[in-house]
Amino acid sequence: MEFAATAKRLYGISPDRSGVYEYTGRGDRWVKVRGRTGRIYTSASTLYAPGPGGDIHQYDRAHGKWTRIDGPGADFAATRGRLYGASPDHSGVYTFTGTSDVWLRVGGPLAP
Repeated sequence: MEFAATAKRLYGISPDRSGVYEYTGRGDRWVKVRGRTGRIYTSASTLYAPGPGGDIHQYDRAHGKWTRIDGPGADFAATRGRLYGASPDHSGVYTFTGTSDVWLRVGGPLAP
């Protein structure tokens, strides 16, 4: 299982990558929050995962739903309060502004 944690929650991808689960804090109980995905990323408070086609999605835990926030990237990383993404062609590194499809360039290019 691959794991990622926010400040308050622990998430994991099942070994066969068929689902993303949130740990309940009770024994060995986990609750499924998403279907198939390849990776998960977390900031201090938010879970992110690529969807079909590589678009990055953000989990709204309060409403139990996922929202697409932008198209595909080569890779992503999250820190305490930010989500970063490498452009598909590795020409730049961007930070997510909090508004769907709006990112600020912070560096690059990257080696492929």
